[in-house]
Amino acid sequence: MKNNALILFFILFQINCFSQHQIKGVEIPTYLEAKGINLELKGAGVRTFMWMNMYVGGIYLEENQKISPKIIAKDQSMGLRLQIISSLVSNKRIIQALEEGFEKGAEGGLASLQNRIDQLIDFFEEDIQPGDSIDLIYKNNEISYTHVYRNAKYLGKIEGYDFKKALFGIWISDQPADEKMKQQILEGI
Repeated sequence: MKNNALILFFILFQINCFSQHQIKGVEIPTYLEAKGINLELKGAGVRTFMWMNMYVGGIYLEENQKISPKIIAKDQSMGLRLQIISSLVSNKRIIQALEEGFEKGAEGGLASLQNRIDQLIDFFEEDIQPGDSIDLIYKNNEISYTHVYRNAKYLGKIEGYDFKKALFGIWISDQPADEKMKQQILEGI
């Protein structure tokens, strides 16, 4: 009986160990599940400012997909986890970084996206703290949406494949917000 309990403990311990991926000492989940889709971590990187680590970002794709810069152009489900690690990351700075990222990477310009960018920015009214997680999960359907979560709490959804391309482009487009982080993500897991 004691041996069975010990075996069960080790099995559960191994499952827990494999459910997280560590980058720069920060654990992010290996899998994201939301709105009926299961996504697997395919690449991760650290956003730095000057010499300080700000957050860890991970790109999640369906199991049979591989990470590449072309993935943002595909109309398929995908996710992004931002794990905040610095107290220097505030909601004001996240909003500023999102706005700059959209300006840099939006293919067709910002005019058609602006209302939806504003909708995303509205989700960041509350203060952001180290340890907070932000999940952006795109689910393709007849009407496609990017679902937004903060610390596993559902905040809402934003419509459009064009929005998804611009949003994920902030991290892995030809003109990303942080080239070093993009390269880390594209190296894969």
